[in-house]
Amino acid sequence: MSTKDFLEKDYYKALGVSKGASAEEIKKSYRKLARKYHPDANKGEAASEERFKEISEAYTVLSDAKQQTRPRRGADVETEASLSFSDAIEGTTVSLRLTDEGPCKACMGTGAKAGTVPKVCPDCEGTGQGSRNLGSFAFSEPCKTCRGRGLVVEDPCQVCSGSGRAMSARTIQARIPAGVADGQRIKLKGKGAPGERSGPPGDLYVRVHVAGHPYFGRSGHNLTVTVPVTFTEAALGAEIRVPTHQGMPVNVRIPPGTPNGRTFRVRGKGVRRTDGTVGDLLVKVDVQVPPKLSDEAREALERFRDATKDEDPRDQLLRKDRP
Repeated sequence: MSTKDFLEKDYYKALGVSKGASAEEIKKSYRKLARKYHPDANKGEAASEERFKEISEAYTVLSDAKQQTRPRRGADVETEASLSFSDAIEGTTVSLRLTDEGPCKACMGTGAKAGTVPKVCPDCEGTGQGSRNLGSFAFSEPCKTCRGRGLVVEDPCQVCSGSGRAMSARTIQARIPAGVADGQRIKLKGKGAPGERSGPPGDLYVRVHVAGHPYFGRSGHNLTVTVPVTFTEAALGAEIRVPTHQGMPVNVRIPPGTPNGRTFRVRGKGVRRTDGTVGDLLVKVDVQVPPKLSDEAREALERFRDATKDEDPRDQLLRKDRP
């Protein structure tokens, strides 16, 4: 008689439940019968004592059998993806090649040879967890006997050597949302390793690496760009054309007397947030000094120097050092 037949023909009948009874139904029936036939309630009755032993044994076996079939969630998986600056801003779909563990097809994830079933681990009683005593305290760790599975296999599957798991490769299409930043970790629910015994899959975590851009940078959900301006544009004021990311250039007004390094804000030209709003474009001006001057330009600057010779930009700085 096989283990399956033994369980179904004896123990289900002993508890008075059907062969397809759930774990909760088995527990409910056991508690009812245990109260009825408990030796404390039937002192001196040998038949009741034997009946109590029978239902206790049946409950132990059937509870273990249900734990062999309990679904287990798949493991979480981590991988990396490299994106261009534009793809990170706009969002994209990437193909990810994953190699992870899944249920062994030969034994359907049980780890046991065909025709046999694993048993509940006697050390952790199916929890998959053990404890290590360090004197004044103890901490939980995966059971060493079953390696955290909660089950042990006496006659292992020859394909997976009793682990119930096998390595497999797969390719998935993963949607990367708009606005991800370099180094950000994205969670894709249900895209991890498959579960055991019809359990749910784990989650996939994707670490994103974003390439730089020759002109644009990022500051949170704002884009940054440095724009060169001439000395006369900064001194006299001007309206300059500024590039935007994947859009038409915009006009930015530079007021007279703009210092080098001043930053101007262009609303709504940055990175889209998860709530649908968009950050800004921060435009930093870089006043350029001409490396070469024509004779006419030199003469004009010399006249400018003479006209402003009484203005010393270091006067306040030098005054601080005077006694």
